[in-house]
Amino acid sequence: MRLRRSPMRVSSALAFLFLGPALARAQAPVPEAVANAAGTQQYHGIGAISAELRARIAQDAAAIQRYGDWMEGRRAAPLRWDTATVVWWLAESDNRAYVPLFVAFSSNPDDQIAQAAVYGLARHAGEPAARERLLRIASDSRSRERHSTLAVLLLHVGDRSAHGILARISAANLPQSVAGVVRDALSRGASNRKGMWPCPEMSAFRRGADGSHACQTP
Repeated sequence: MRLRRSPMRVSSALAFLFLGPALARAQAPVPEAVANAAGTQQYHGIGAISAELRARIAQDAAAIQRYGDWMEGRRAAPLRWDTATVVWWLAESDNRAYVPLFVAFSSNPDDQIAQAAVYGLARHAGEPAARERLLRIASDSRSRERHSTLAVLLLHVGDRSAHGILARISAANLPQSVAGVVRDALSRGASNRKGMWPCPEMSAFRRGADGSHACQTP
């Protein structure tokens, strides 16, 4: 499922699509210049980053540490770094050390930063602090759009902890199209592994042949 984002910046997105497979094959540390470029990618273009590059950077401790240092002011960040994108990279890393950061930024007035932080919380929904914050968002009936965003992110992550929060969102606070997918996903059970958001290029969030909901290629 797709959340609303602006049109991607084509030049950066195409560069990542070419760089990703090469880095994956090399199995070498992500070069600092590439990690810096990934941190300056505009948030509305993250869906065009290749799955291979996403995996390489998310698993590269030095790159993730660099992003954490940018966020916490321990290292000078590039001039045009994108805060929402960097929070999203920290979420992709699955490093629970950043849960406090996700909690703090989940109420950020910038919708993109808050969305990236909630994605990080969704990936750590089994952690007490993340679960508490997610339940507070799920119980706040003031924003239908916020509930829809939360539901979509939890659907994409799709593991048992995410489904536990998903079940607490009132269907009355969701658009019918999202509520239907939530009901179907919950009825079929959680995945054994976490999914990703957004889906990489050439894939889309849909129900697969085994009945599970995930990013699927055509």
